Amino acid sequence: NWIERRRIDNKRPKYWRPKGVRKELALFGFSNIRNTGNDWIVVTEGVFDTIALQGRSIPAVCCFGGLSRFQRNVLAKKFSTIYIAFDGDDAGRRKAKETKAMLKDCGVTVVNINLPEGKDPGNYSFAIARRLKLIA
Repeated sequence: NWIERRRIDNKRPKYWRPKGVRKELALFGFSNIRNTGNDWIVVTEGVFDTIALQGRSIPAVCCFGGLSRFQRNVLAKKFSTIYIAFDGDDAGRRKAKETKAMLKDCGVTVVNINLPEGKDPGNYSFAIARRLKLIA
């Protein structure tokens, strides 16, 4: 089980997770999509983005802000194509670039889904579904 809470008052910390949870060893949403038969996956930074994408039947997981080696190995073993859908801000673009570089030598196809400034995958779940040709 996984629980994450988010503050809505702009104070820090922005997210709370249970003590002792090592986010670098978790892929939120993986249990929902691991046996779907898809050879591709969308990786997001945030839990709520993953929930929004899965709500549109898009196989997605959350890597909590950046892909760890463990997460990379799990995904590269299971999927041949990995779409990176990080937030449309400087931090998201920087992390997407780092993630793409990290996956470079894993034998998978990596595609960045670049979002408009200030937007996140949760805002664009419909557009992402159209881009991946899941809906007309």
